[in-house]
Amino acid sequence: MGMEDASQVEVGVFGWLNRLLMFLIVAAIAAAAGIKYVPLVRTNIRLVQREQELKESIAQRRAEAARINGRIRQLRDNPRAVEREARSQLGLARPEEMVLWITSVPPKTGASNSPTLPPSSRLRTP
Repeated sequence: MGMEDASQVEVGVFGWLNRLLMFLIVAAIAAAAGIKYVPLVRTNIRLVQREQELKESIAQRRAEAARINGRIRQLRDNPRAVEREARSQLGLARPEEMVLWITSVPPKTGASNSPTLPPSSRLRTP
């Protein structure tokens, strides 16, 4: 019985203080790690978001490049596509064709439903 009593030393208040001190040391280490790594985590989150934005931008630019390359192939391989562009953008026509440019006139406000004649064809009274 004497051996059992010797192995169980009663520490009393010091045992409780020892556990409290260990808890506070662990908490201080965790707080220090948090203070050090929270800015790094925030920076990492920002960088991951930026990376995602850049990946989306790259995907959009690749799609645009594919569209432009398709248009280039079409203009290079299809003479009708070249003719269409020459007609629409440059106003060109074949030698035997006549080009008519029709411009629209905006309607007058409060105009009646009756047709109006151009100013040169109206009757003038003295």
